[in-house]
Amino acid sequence: MLSLEYKRNLAIEDHVQDSIADDEIQKYYDDEIIGDMSVRHILISPDTTADMTDEEKEAAEEDAKKQAKDLIKQLDDGADFEELAKEYSDDTGSAEDGGFIDYFNKDDNMDEAFLNASIDLEEGEYTKEPVQSSFGYHIILKVDQKDKPELDEVRDDIKETLAEEKLNEDPALMYNALIEIREEAGIEFN
Repeated sequence: MLSLEYKRNLAIEDHVQDSIADDEIQKYYDDEIIGDMSVRHILISPDTTADMTDEEKEAAEEDAKKQAKDLIKQLDDGADFEELAKEYSDDTGSAEDGGFIDYFNKDDNMDEAFLNASIDLEEGEYTKEPVQSSFGYHIILKVDQKDKPELDEVRDDIKETLAEEKLNEDPALMYNALIEIREEAGIEFN
């Protein structure tokens, strides 16, 4: 039964992938595919504890945001991003390296606000407002962004992603795909 279900799911995925139009692939490519990027960041985490009241937590959040804004002002005045990251960043994994985060892309496990802010920046530009994530407030500097891959290089991945999205959005699609596969194969149930 497991083998049959596995093979059936593969056939359904293949069928749905084959039904994806070129214009859908092109639109996804244009809208969603980007080149890998590397950034530097400074993380200011609010100094909160579990036993704090909501007001105390809110005050700590405001303090962290204010500190991040102060660092942006220092950058505006010509301070060195790497030195500020080494001195102030609460991200222990990257602070020693000047806040450097090596190449990443949309499919990596990044906080959505952090990812979107990174995408919106030009190379050499930093965020003019702190970016709030689940970790605190970030100041992000885009170091580099590679060219996005050619469509032919990612076409199969895009088809796979779109097929998965379609199957998740419409549960009936799986059954309709099975019916179409049977019809194409000339299988009839009596």
